[in-house]
Amino acid sequence: SYANQDVLLGRAAEVVARGGRALVVDADVEHQRLSMRLAGSGRAGFVDVGDDVDLAGTIHRVSLWRLPRHARRRMGDGVEHLRFIAAGRRRGAPRSYPLRDLDRIDSDVVVLILAPPLMGSRPVAALPSRSAASDCYCAESSAGTPLLPY
Repeated sequence: SYANQDVLLGRAAEVVARGGRALVVDADVEHQRLSMRLAGSGRAGFVDVGDDVDLAGTIHRVSLWRLPRHARRRMGDGVEHLRFIAAGRRRGAPRSYPLRDLDRIDSDVVVLILAPPLMGSRPVAALPSRSAASDCYCAESSAGTPLLPY
């Protein structure tokens, strides 16, 4: 839902406003609403990472104007410290998520993941935490699910 996207982006804005760096990952391949909102369609993304697509090639800057108003106000000029990984070109449930690639992200970057719905074809249980458990957060894309610290 858009509400969980806004919560996730608000959390990212808070990290950036406090001087940190944030990486938002859309892992909801079935719906890709967050990807459409922040990056548009057709970009290589999280589920495309593999032999022919490197994780670094999927990380993009975010336009301040694509963020919800509350995030724009909170973040201000710090938007250069926010990055985004779209869900990807593949539709439907991926065979697996390239979670080990997230371990290559600098340890000072807070990773925020929009997970697939719990009742979807690829449930949130398929997204375990990254190795540095204290800096990864997850929100389920269906309504009413709070952010869960990993």
